[in-house]
Amino acid sequence: MIKILDAFGKDYVIVETVGVGQDEVDIVKSADTTILVLAPGLGDAIQSMKAGVMEIADVYAINKADRDGADQLFSDVRVRVDQDLHIRKLAWQAPVLLTVAVDDKGVTEVVDAIDTHHRFLQESGRMNSARRRRPDTRPSPCSRRRSPDHPGEDPRQRPLRCPDR
Repeated sequence: MIKILDAFGKDYVIVETVGVGQDEVDIVKSADTTILVLAPGLGDAIQSMKAGVMEIADVYAINKADRDGADQLFSDVRVRVDQDLHIRKLAWQAPVLLTVAVDDKGVTEVVDAIDTHHRFLQESGRMNSARRRRPDTRPSPCSRRRSPDHPGEDPRQRPLRCPDR
């Protein structure tokens, strides 16, 4: 779907994932810019750090910045971003932005950060090299299904079932 929207010349293609898990980490394989949206009081930062999501973000948005705990969350993420910048010797410093989406506050800054990151990728040559490394994301005709006899079984442990060709 991403490639189709891109082929139609859309300026922005937004893919939303929910939760903190492998799907959220895998999105970096398909996206030019990854935005991690966190909200105060939900334990998002801790869960994100545990799942490795903090390492994939190019832009951080602290949404619901008008709520208690937003300033602390902003500071915690800012410290983490600064540490990563120096420890991992990153060329891009991910901005940490405060937003209140329902009041349209900070949204322009998020769009500006996306545009700035896009320019960085183009000017540094990283966009073309990253896109060349992307896997073919067409859906596979093969699948792993839960066994009705073993509903608690992890389907990733089952053999692939592919239709005859």
